[in-house]
Amino acid sequence: MGPSILLLTGEYEHRLDAKHRLFIPSRLRESIDVERDGLGFFLVFGPNRVLCLYPDEYYRRLAAVDSPRLVPPTKLVDFERIKFAQSYHLDLDTYSRVSIPEKMLKRAGLTRDVVLIGVRDHVEIWDAKVWHSYLAEQLDKHEDLLELARQAQAEQASRRSEGLPR
Repeated sequence: MGPSILLLTGEYEHRLDAKHRLFIPSRLRESIDVERDGLGFFLVFGPNRVLCLYPDEYYRRLAAVDSPRLVPPTKLVDFERIKFAQSYHLDLDTYSRVSIPEKMLKRAGLTRDVVLIGVRDHVEIWDAKVWHSYLAEQLDKHEDLLELARQAQAEQASRRSEGLPR
């Protein structure tokens, strides 16, 4: 059994095979409580056409929490059409691989060389060249981003101590 919280971290370079299968590293698999969060994954589009893998039972719980009202606003309906139409349940094979649908690879602009990154509760799949460019740009901004994060944490702590909503 894995940890009591879902925390996926790290950076893993891989290559898709000719059948679009992607190996899920053991460090990521071991971070998932299979009994609680499931054995398979849901593949969904994230921001900027980045593909995201969520453990299947965890994603089902997220979808239940985000369930729409009886008459949702039009923009929410549009969002959910794309979100769920472009989501796929993927099973791990006996070699710890998932098969990525070709149309999702094309829509995300992925080539054979990819990088998987753990982002708290999900894994993002980036094209290797795009990831390395993005990472270099973000590392240049890292100190500024750390300061913004510190300010946000201090503000939340202050609001909690004053009994104000977050």
